[in-house]
Amino acid sequence: MQILPFDFKNQKIRTFLIDNEPWFVAKDIAKVLEIKNISDALSEFDDDEKSSIVLNDGTEGNPSKLIISESGLYSLIMRSRKPVAKPFQKWVTREVLPEIRKTGSYSLEKEETENYTP
Repeated sequence: MQILPFDFKNQKIRTFLIDNEPWFVAKDIAKVLEIKNISDALSEFDDDEKSSIVLNDGTEGNPSKLIISESGLYSLIMRSRKPVAKPFQKWVTREVLPEIRKTGSYSLEKEETENYTP
C-alpha cells in the first residue's frame, strides 16, 4: 500500500487509497485539529468512517493505526471548534483531495510548501 504523505503547517499527515478512496491516519488528523483523545472522538463514528490498519511505515510504536475515511475526516473537522479547522478544511478540500483524485498522489514543491499559508 502506497502512503501519500503530506504536511500541513509542519504536521505530517499519512494518507493512502483503499479501493481508490482516500483514508487518513486518525492520529495525524488529531494532531492538526488538537484532539487529545482520538479514540473517544471516533467512538460514535459509523464503521464505514473508521477502521484500523497495520502500517509499517518506519514510525515508532504500534503499527496498528486507526484510520478514517474522507467522510470521517469531514466529521472531525466539522465538530472541531479550533481555529485551525477551517484553514485545514479548505486546504484538504481545495488542494489535497482534488490532486489525489487526479493523479493518485499529492505533492508540493519544497518552495511551495515553505511559502504556503492557508
